[in-house]
Amino acid sequence: MPENPEHPIIMIGPGTGIAPFRGFWQERKLLQDQGKAFGKMTFFFGCRTRQMILYGDEIAEMQRNGVLANVFNAYSREPNIPKVFP
Repeated sequence: MPENPEHPIIMIGPGTGIAPFRGFWQERKLLQDQGKAFGKMTFFFGCRTRQMILYGDEIAEMQRNGVLANVFNAYSREPNIPKVFP
């Protein structure tokens, strides 16, 4: 994480899962709860299908409350959807 929490960050899941990034958005959620400013967070990750997204509810909640500004998913085995990686 940047020393200055107002700096934006881009998180890219390199195939190791998304659990390592949870601490980053949880830290920024804590700042939000304390009324402190923080930078925009963008998250890129992939998985085989939509059903395989771990922490999907938590990701959606972080998007709703403005902690995660952008989330981009890539699905490698989703039926009837071409393999497109943003």
